[in-house]
Amino acid sequence: FSILFPCGLGVKFYYTGSFMQKIFDMGQTDAEIMSEPELVDLLYEVFHADILVDETYCQYDSLPKMKAPLVVMTGLQDEEAPADDMKEWVQYTEGDFYFQLFDADHFFPFHCSAFQDYFLKTIKRIENSISK
Repeated sequence: FSILFPCGLGVKFYYTGSFMQKIFDMGQTDAEIMSEPELVDLLYEVFHADILVDETYCQYDSLPKMKAPLVVMTGLQDEEAPADDMKEWVQYTEGDFYFQLFDADHFFPFHCSAFQDYFLKTIKRIENSISK
């Protein structure tokens, strides 16, 4: 995803408007959303954090595994986060590992009808397992 930003400049070099315009130009955000400044600001925070993690991630083999459950989701047509790569997240947790592959692309939460139901049920399962 970060390859969409030219000349090797990372996401931190983009202002909110130009960053969100890139997202919109990809066809992944409705024009109606882009006309609502509060929604744009909210989505900017989410997208910016997602890409910033990708751009600044360093692999540390010596870190201990998380003890928390880990939910990993991707789309079948997601070229940025292929299923085989995403399944490797299992090695970073000692907690429960939930993997879900949706029949969609990288932006599956926006246009995959199965996402919301799966997400809510999975969060409920995690909540129930933690409260025991």
